[in-house]
Amino acid sequence: DFNVTKNIAFCSADPANPSFGICKGDRGAPFLCRENDKWIIYGVVLSEECGKNPKVAEIAIRVYSSVKWIRTYL
Repeated sequence: DFNVTKNIAFCSADPANPSFGICKGDRGAPFLCRENDKWIIYGVVLSEECGKNPKVAEIAIRVYSSVKWIRTYL
């Protein structure tokens, strides 16, 4: 169970292909999206459902909302 808010987290799911996506060992990996031929990091993977339940979305932590913390502590 995760206690996250929509300000710092987002969900990702593909109901048409529930077995595709985040899986075991992916926690902590970058969540990337391709925009205009460039890869953009949107977040860091938090959950690892691996298609176990097609009604459960994967969770990632937004990078943008945490930039201040990242710059301070990393």
